[in-house]
Amino acid sequence: MPSNAAVQENFQEDRKVEYRAFVASISGSDCFGDDIWHCDRLKKHPADRSCVLHFVNVPEQFKEAAKYFIVLKLLGGMRVSSARQHVIRLIWFLQFLELQGEEDALYCCTPSFVAGFKAYLDGNCTKEQVKNGIWQVIKNFFDVMQGWEGRKLYNHFAGNPFVQPLHYDEKLIPPFVERQLDRLFLMPEIQLHIRVAYWIMRLFPTRVSEVCAMEPDCVKQFDGHFILFLPSWKQNGGYNLAEMRSLHIEYEGIGKYLIDLLHEQQEAQRALSPYLPENQRGLLLAYKKAWYRYGKWAETVVRKHNVLTATPNHINVFFKRYCEMYDVRDENGTLYVLKSHMLRHNGITDRLAEGFTIEQIAHMTGHKNDQMILKSYNHLDLRPEVLTEKQRLVLGESDESSPVMFHGRILSMNPQTEARLLENLRAHRVRGGICSDITGCKCDMQACLNCRYFIPEIEQIPFFEEQAEAWRIKAVRFKAFPIIQKNAAANAVLYQEVVNKMKTYLEVTGDEKNS
Repeated sequence: MPSNAAVQENFQEDRKVEYRAFVASISGSDCFGDDIWHCDRLKKHPADRSCVLHFVNVPEQFKEAAKYFIVLKLLGGMRVSSARQHVIRLIWFLQFLELQGEEDALYCCTPSFVAGFKAYLDGNCTKEQVKNGIWQVIKNFFDVMQGWEGRKLYNHFAGNPFVQPLHYDEKLIPPFVERQLDRLFLMPEIQLHIRVAYWIMRLFPTRVSEVCAMEPDCVKQFDGHFILFLPSWKQNGGYNLAEMRSLHIEYEGIGKYLIDLLHEQQEAQRALSPYLPENQRGLLLAYKKAWYRYGKWAETVVRKHNVLTATPNHINVFFKRYCEMYDVRDENGTLYVLKSHMLRHNGITDRLAEGFTIEQIAHMTGHKNDQMILKSYNHLDLRPEVLTEKQRLVLGESDESSPVMFHGRILSMNPQTEARLLENLRAHRVRGGICSDITGCKCDMQACLNCRYFIPEIEQIPFFEEQAEAWRIKAVRFKAFPIIQKNAAANAVLYQEVVNKMKTYLEVTGDEKNS
């Protein structure tokens, strides 16, 4: 059955009856006037327990407007979990309006009033990301609710003064931490359903909500291997019926470990199923409540209310808890907080690095195009060694073939090319060495440093060292300006790599004393 996904519409006074009827259709009762809406009919699966909206903290004089705004967002296809965030963010603004003590405060939002609200946010909310989200919701509220009570709302929230911080690179788990996590979640002391969730997301780039919604018979044997079936709703066209993805697993190595874990979890689910609520008996990740005491986990007696099924929040809470308990830290010694979605980022990046096609990755992830995969999940820029290695494979190059110039000779180069370059050396001269590109690209120095045609001159080592140090100093000096700082740091690395290449050659050949 298709969802009520539609194009976002603005509020219309003469359609209030339709809006209220929609609320009744998704909740099963006429609850528009209530402070709590149970939108049970928007649930995608039994593991989805986030279909409740709370209006308790919305000031009474603005409550009706807030409710109609949320109805319009739901009619536009917004998920209940996102609508709940909209309510929370809108409350910040509506409570500030209430403090003004004006009856028509909603219609008196002048630029000076908006400036006052910004100061209010700065003084009461510390996270830039939260303030950015609040501002966006308020802007949208004024756009959607034009014509509320037959009056015009003036929207002075068009420009967002709060910058959305980018944590793109932080979503990739570094290899140093990745190895610790893999060892940790192989330990039998870790609760079974948590290990199952971790290794499915570790081996396949999937969402935690999909893992929590797996059915007990999600894994089947076929033609000498196993197939894992994962449900997906996020990109299935808005339908309540899940789209099933089939992932093939060979029964060997880590694949065998995962299949054995799944079979063990299936047995646990069968034993615990009678104690689960009726609507949760079709979920795989059932578990007993447990407490960590005296260095070990103590499970409760199997009774109703002590047997539950995993939710995305539960999985993330225990990921964090296990990282704290077993002291998982990054290379800087900072305690690491694992979030389930990081595993999806690593899974996609790992496959891009190994040469998987976009179509193959999309089959595992459920994406319908390559935009999200390449723009949001591709972190190969953080693994330059992977890119360099792939380039060398394509070009048929090796580390040993990197030429350098020393005492008028070009070393590690075939004699014919060397003779051609030395024949007219002056024409190929660039700062710090020579360029072996016969087309003469005329690039700047920084482009030369990273170019395979650039041949550095060993006698110029002091120059390259001096430049590397100068760029490092500049990177420190301009740390308050991220773009300049990042560019300076990158240049310092390029110069240092040239120095390292020439010094490595001298060490290997033993010619250092003659340099």
